[in-house]
Amino acid sequence: MTRSRARITGAVYLLYFVTVIFAVSLIGHVPAAYSDAANLIANAIYLVVTVLLYRMFRPVNPKVASLAVAISVVGCFVQSLSLFHLAPPQSSLPIFGLFNLTIGYLILRSTFLPRVLGILMALSAWLALGSVARPRTTHRHVHRDRRRNGGRMPDGLAPRDGPQRSALERNNSQPRRDDPRLLRERVEQDGRKASAQTS
Repeated sequence: MTRSRARITGAVYLLYFVTVIFAVSLIGHVPAAYSDAANLIANAIYLVVTVLLYRMFRPVNPKVASLAVAISVVGCFVQSLSLFHLAPPQSSLPIFGLFNLTIGYLILRSTFLPRVLGILMALSAWLALGSVARPRTTHRHVHRDRRRNGGRMPDGLAPRDGPQRSALERNNSQPRRDDPRLLRERVEQDGRKASAQTS
């Protein structure tokens, strides 16, 4: 009975991924309302997957299975809000990362599913949580740090020296030909050459 439930859950899980891929393929080709509707359908399918997973893993650990249901419901709700710009994009990613972590734990504790599936679920959770925890540097942050450092670039973003400098950095560091200071130096050099030739 448990193996049949696992097969049904896997089939519905596959249907969820197919729906998500279809929703992503609609972006840029049809009005946004159609892709948003497809994403909402995907969220509904994911809730069905959550219920099936709960029924399958309840004998393993009912408390952890109930926790996974709560996490999944919150993640689907936040993801639905992001479709209507009521929540930041990708804000549901860490929530589903926790969901994958709990499911991975349940798979490892079970005796009717391969342990490699639990390891893969735990790995996907680690990747999801790691992508959110990784700091993102934007131009706004760079300019803010430069003002705080008195115009200097923050550590790790300062121009490189020597052969490590890129061609673009070397070109940007060289004075422009229309630089007034450079033009004045050239005029002074030409004047000194002319005076030396006349003397």
